[in-house]
Amino acid sequence: MIRRMLLACCCAFLTAAAPSVANSHAPITLVINGDRVAVAPSITIVGSTIFVPLRKILDIFGLPFDLHGKNVTTQVGSSVVTVTIGSDIARVDDRIVRLNSPVREIGGAAYVPLRFITDVLGAQATYDSKLRAVNVSADRIGITGSGLVRRDGRLVATGTVSAIDLLTDPPTVTLVNNGVAHTFPMSSDVTVTAQDVVLNVRTPGELASIHPGDFARIALGRDGLAQYVTDAFGSRAGRIIAVGSGLMLLDDGEMIRPVRGTTISLNGNVVGIDALHPGDQVVVRYNVESGETREILASRSIGEVPQSNSTVKILSVSTDAQRPLRAGEILRVTMQGTPGGQAWFDIGPFVQHVPLVESGSGTYSGTYTIKAGSNFTDVPIIAHLQRASGDTATAEASDHLSAATSPPAISSFGPRDGANVTSRRPAIFATFATSAVAVSPSSVMLRINGHDVTASCIRTHRFISYLPSVNYPLGVVTVEVRATDFAGNATDFTWHFRITRG
Repeated sequence: MIRRMLLACCCAFLTAAAPSVANSHAPITLVINGDRVAVAPSITIVGSTIFVPLRKILDIFGLPFDLHGKNVTTQVGSSVVTVTIGSDIARVDDRIVRLNSPVREIGGAAYVPLRFITDVLGAQATYDSKLRAVNVSADRIGITGSGLVRRDGRLVATGTVSAIDLLTDPPTVTLVNNGVAHTFPMSSDVTVTAQDVVLNVRTPGELASIHPGDFARIALGRDGLAQYVTDAFGSRAGRIIAVGSGLMLLDDGEMIRPVRGTTISLNGNVVGIDALHPGDQVVVRYNVESGETREILASRSIGEVPQSNSTVKILSVSTDAQRPLRAGEILRVTMQGTPGGQAWFDIGPFVQHVPLVESGSGTYSGTYTIKAGSNFTDVPIIAHLQRASGDTATAEASDHLSAATSPPAISSFGPRDGANVTSRRPAIFATFATSAVAVSPSSVMLRINGHDVTASCIRTHRFISYLPSVNYPLGVVTVEVRATDFAGNATDFTWHFRITRG
């Protein structure tokens, strides 16, 4: 389904108007599933055989193109296909398919006869000589019911996660691809990787952290058990500025529309979208293949959350975080409350259900290690306590938490790298951009040609600037900037410019 959608988008974008009368000198056009597609390099005829550019055809069909010497390899469903320039043989796994003409190199590009599309890719392809058009019906190219393809000698399944069963032996993960569900057993040493495609961050995960609705890739071993699972998702974070008509608008201008099956929670409790208010902080998780919103995690200051008349009491919640934290640092949370309960805490909408263990009568404690990709500012830490009776209590720590796991970036600087300037006292500056935690002005350092001039600079959390009080000699000037955010993430940046005569 997704391949057809992508193909349709590609076709719509590249559609060119067809002439009403065919011209024998006009380029041969390609029509896929009724949509006209521009092809470059162009389709050509050699003798009586029609040749199509292999890389372009594979790209249109969403199939890989791997060129090694004169061999081109692609993957069609669960099969590996290899052709060789100069040969009329195509290999489909261990099967040989003989083409009606050898693969050619024309203008530096590999070309295959049109029969390759029908005999190897399994599509229907015809040539209309009057309209000078190649017509291809290609709804099922490269698709199997379970989404299986072969990569590097290993079967890989892709699809949307519909279920995770941790109670079976072995545990299983079920994927849905093109409406077909397939359940894969996990090996005892399966490796799970969580991939946030928006932040471009990969972190180690576990089966329990895979979310239904995510897009996953599962690599199978020879025994049919999953060896690797990549749980891919997209995320965005922000504050709600408006909610209504089943939609919510974030402070970055993004409109979020929940779909059927989207789970929404506020401070760990499942709610409907109407329970969310402007000012709530949210993390939105969506499927990277379909774009559908799968999960909305919201947090709100505890003073604004209705409290139940429960006999369970939380007396205090404290943390040891006195400053913003960076990746690998540990947050410790301690809660005092009614003894004999089950307790946990949330870090805003970003981290949910971290256990708090009772170590003494009514004293609960827990820790959380900040993971790569965690970037948030001033979020509440909310503790929950529940008794077997079902009575619950919720309370918020007095201190909020910020975290940053990526160093500051230099967003602009001057003079530009490699510039020629005529002023012997050029103004030198750099500005900073951060993901969540501001730069500490006292940490910023500037060196010119190896000399520390920081004491003569203007420094803020947004920029550093320097106006020399003496003339610099003609030639290359080297500038070094170092900046550290309040979480301790540091960045170093160097550039050069040249002072020349006016």
